[in-house]
Amino acid sequence: MAKKKARVRLVDTTFRDAQQSLLGGYLRTDEIVPIAAKMDSIGFASMEAFGGATFETQLLIHEDPWDFLRKLNKATPNTPIQALIRGQNLVAKRNFADDAVELFIKHAAKAGVDVFRVFDPLNDLRNMEASIAAALKAKKKVQGALSYAISPAHNIELWCSLAKGLVNMGCHEIVIKDTSGLLSPQATWELVTALKHVVKVPIDVHSHCSSGMAPMAYMAAVEAGADVLDVAISPLAWGASQPASESVVAALQGGEYDTGLDLDKMWEIQQEVEVFLQAVLGELPSPDAAVARARERHETIAELVEPLLAPTFAPTMVSASRKRNVIPALCEIVVDCRLLPGQSPTEIEPIVRSVLGSDVSYDLEFLKAEGGTRSSLDTPLWAAVESFVAELEPGAAAVPVMCAGFTDSHWLREAFGTVAYGFFPYRTMTPDLAATLIHSADERVPVSDLELGVEWLRHVARTVCA
Repeated sequence: MAKKKARVRLVDTTFRDAQQSLLGGYLRTDEIVPIAAKMDSIGFASMEAFGGATFETQLLIHEDPWDFLRKLNKATPNTPIQALIRGQNLVAKRNFADDAVELFIKHAAKAGVDVFRVFDPLNDLRNMEASIAAALKAKKKVQGALSYAISPAHNIELWCSLAKGLVNMGCHEIVIKDTSGLLSPQATWELVTALKHVVKVPIDVHSHCSSGMAPMAYMAAVEAGADVLDVAISPLAWGASQPASESVVAALQGGEYDTGLDLDKMWEIQQEVEVFLQAVLGELPSPDAAVARARERHETIAELVEPLLAPTFAPTMVSASRKRNVIPALCEIVVDCRLLPGQSPTEIEPIVRSVLGSDVSYDLEFLKAEGGTRSSLDTPLWAAVESFVAELEPGAAAVPVMCAGFTDSHWLREAFGTVAYGFFPYRTMTPDLAATLIHSADERVPVSDLELGVEWLRHVARTVCA
């Protein structure tokens, strides 16, 4: 029996709009391509990864956008690459001549772009004509985007008229492009319903979670007949980005709007945990079994793995009255809370409240959020770590593990786009003792371990800087 065709298709925006919205577009080629290669087998309708503001950012950090596009195309043979084009502005902030528009799109198509999403922020179709014509001439799929806005002039009649104009230009799909998260569920349902009546091409809904309405708007969209939704992999979803692909797939799974995507592939253990478990256990157990298998090998290994598979909470500051002989009426506790990729404070709040109980009155407030960072393992510095370990302990291997807390390397990576690892070799101290000394009142280490650390610095200077 033939498998039922997926009712709703998903476009992944992780490497363009999502990272532009949350990280300013500063992800580098060597950070994107390995992850994109893993995502290639998931089954997204396309992967938006080129154009918009990321092109300009790549130039600012001295990356070659065209080289990135060619490498991405090679790494994702099963998933079409999508580009966002600002109409006559292409990927800049000024208009270009028609021949420049045609040459840019022709080159992008040759380098690997399969789908061109074209928009004009003022919905002036005249500014979209040259880009659409050039993409069609390159024999590529074209999406015409409606830049959603709310005003007396932006009514259903206008949207339908613009959609018909884009289809008449040759667009294969119409996108409702809601960059500000303005779409309410009711407005989404009315707009998608109207567009489905006036054009006979697929309707794609693109929104941001800025207002918190995007997931509800997406549900209204599919119920009204939308064919495509834009999503992002959970570490770069929510906030100013799109809804998480994992959440959308799970929400629609098993019903008439099932995406047909394999949710299990999206729940893969993170790269660092995967490499760590493979090296230590020789296998990749499921997240549920990972801690038990690690504990069978050694308690310390389990303690390293467990915080990476669940949220963690660490009290960092406690303050109350500074007056003597007075019982304070109020106590304030600041807790460092680490969430897993894709988790939100809303999901974690019930866990916190269940632990605190109901016998004490309290207010719970999430103060500030900082995204995590990571460095690729395919770097000269990581190679230096591996060679130092192999030289120090023949037969041993260096394996990565994520830090469950926050480190200042976040700012180093963000400011300079550099590589950063936490690596301190020691032989005299036991792992248990070393763990208790981190950020404690006494961070002194044995002289022999300090000497070993100096040897490591000499090694990295010789191997990386020579």
